[in-house]
Order: sequence, then C-alpha cells, then structure tokens
Amino acid sequence: MPLRPQRTLVLRPHIEILEKNAQGVKALPATADEVEIGVRGVLDRALEEKGIAPVIDPIARLEWEERSPNKEAIASIQKAFDSLQAKAAKMAAVWPAKVYREFSVADDLILLKRTSDFDTLVLTRGRGLIPTKAAKAISAIPLPNNQIQLSNSLDLTVAVLDARSGSLLHLCKISAKGDYVGDPDVLAGPLAKCLKKLPGPAAQTPP
Repeated sequence: MPLRPQRTLVLRPHIEILEKNAQGVKALPATADEVEIGVRGVLDRALEEKGIAPVIDPIARLEWEERSPNKEAIASIQKAFDSLQAKAAKMAAVWPAKVYREFSVADDLILLKRTSDFDTLVLTRGRGLIPTKAAKAISAIPLPNNQIQLSNSLDLTVAVLDARSGSLLHLCKISAKGDYVGDPDVLAGPLAKCLKKLPGPAAQTPP
C-alpha cells in the first residue's frame, strides 16, 4: 500500500547560547542565531529521512514567518508552548503527561493553514553552554565545588504538533556535546534518536 506523503512546517528554533567564563556567564545572541539555523537544517534532514518533508523551502521560510497573519499566529503558538514548558517544569521532574495531553493551539494553526497546507508543526527550544578555555581549566581543578568538568553542550526540546487538532504528537529531549556551532552535524545522531518514535507517513486508503 502506498504511503501518503506527510508535510511538516519546521519553525525557527528558539535557542539561547551562554558563554561561561572565569567571571560568570554572558549571552551570545549572534552565536545563537547561527546555531538556530544549523539546528533547523539538521532537523529538516532528520524528518526527511522519516519520509516527512518540509512544506516551505528553507530559504523562503524566514520571509513566510514574518508575513502577517503568520507572524502573529506563530508568536501566539510559541508563547503558549513556552508557558506549557514552564508549567510542566514546576509540576515534576518526570514528564507531567496530563499537562501535555491538554495542550492545544488549534485556533492559531487555522490561521497558519490559510497560507500553507501542512500536516504537522515542529517547535524547538534549546540552551547551550560554551565555556572559555579559562573556565574549562578552572572546572578541571579538583576542588569541592567543582561538580563537573565543563565542555560545549546543548540541550534541545523538540515538539511536534498535529496541524488539525493543535495537540502534541511527539515530545523529546536531547543533550549533545561537541562543536555544534561550527559543525551542526554532531546533532544528527541525537536528533534522529529523538525522533525515532515519531510516526511516519500514514498508509493511504485505497480508492
């Protein structure tokens, strides 16, 4: 039985990158922009390997996201998901399944589907740490308050929403290390594992 092609809209990830130095931490917005573009490229490929194709060309996506009413609907979806994440974090260390089951942004998705037809929507959140050489050296000193040795790290949460109901189809988290700024492909393996349980294209019903 042939498979029905599944199309997805991958929104630009929201990722915060922090530099850890000997004095403390500081945000790196330019690096965060670079990482967001790299993550979305790797995510696109991971989804395509599962038979799920992006509906909008990567080059045209940024312009599409800034166009009204897309911009307003996307902002509302992003805000709702951020609120969900904050609420879930307060409830328990494990996934609070009830909170995620009740989540829906169906009304906002109706607005988006007026300008592009898609089956699923992908949201990504992340935070990365890039320690300086000095910070790495200090963390390597065997002192009581040095819990771990610092290295480049990135934590990502990926959520896939059903375009019809606005509810969550899949939610997963990854933690990766390495040069994810210069070589985003280091995220390919972790993201593929993260999406392993995401349903692929559905079988078509024979005519």
